[in-house]
Amino acid sequence: MTDQPTPDADRPDIPPEGVAGDVATPAATPVSITAETQAVYPPPRPPMTPQEQQAARQAQSKRNIILGLSLGAFILIVFLVSVLKMGANVAG
Repeated sequence: MTDQPTPDADRPDIPPEGVAGDVATPAATPVSITAETQAVYPPPRPPMTPQEQQAARQAQSKRNIILGLSLGAFILIVFLVSVLKMGANVAG
């Protein structure tokens, strides 16, 4: 006889208990909705109207442009500082 547990014939997809590497799954506990949980987890917002979607797209586009210009300015500043610092050592 072996010390290995035998798999359940009715449920072949579930490994037998005690097998190395067996991970226990936590039991799902029901959550009661109280005033405290509603404060932490507010109800979902209703879907946006087409006008709201267009306004959100335009706002996102403006943010993308500002972010791109800021990144380009940062790269230009780093480049200029690098050239100015190296320029003193290279010339001569």
